[in-house]
Amino acid sequence: MNVDGLLILVVSLESATDRKAKASTQLQNADFAFVSAIDGRRDQSMGNRFVTAPVDAIWHSHKKAYSEFLSSNEEFCLILEDDFLITDPDSLIESLKLLTKYEFDLFQLGWLETGTDIRMLKLIDGFTYFLFRCLNRVSRFMPNLRQALQKKMRPRRTSRYPSTVIPDSFLPGAHGYVISRTFAENVLTLN
Repeated sequence: MNVDGLLILVVSLESATDRKAKASTQLQNADFAFVSAIDGRRDQSMGNRFVTAPVDAIWHSHKKAYSEFLSSNEEFCLILEDDFLITDPDSLIESLKLLTKYEFDLFQLGWLETGTDIRMLKLIDGFTYFLFRCLNRVSRFMPNLRQALQKKMRPRRTSRYPSTVIPDSFLPGAHGYVISRTFAENVLTLN
């Protein structure tokens, strides 16, 4: 399950032995490492007053994974939370190869559907990019429309990627995503 140039990290609490066992079983044919997560129920020292301590701890745990990734020589990193579920390993491998080929800075592979709102956002994003793809096809015959679409980032980017990809979308409840070195460096610099 390994992809050249890709590091796999799983964020997990030290005490989450059951989750670690399930993660290890799912990734039994892959080289990966665990990143020790911060327990927001015990450690509330991060200090972000805009989110709850557990959410803040999760964010800081992901930043630990970014730092570990940057200490490697890999160009991309798949970051998984320990409750991930791989439903189709072959599809995942093909997706990871595609992502490294197109050199995305950030690409969400999986998320928890925490409610109806997230399901609706997924549908809206999918439909929006479907419309962009249709407009891009029609614009081949309409130079003014083509010119207008090329001035806008989302329609322009849509035409560059396969139809299975929704670029520039990152939904809440992420528990599986790929980042580039550039993305990790910039996030750690900004945060």
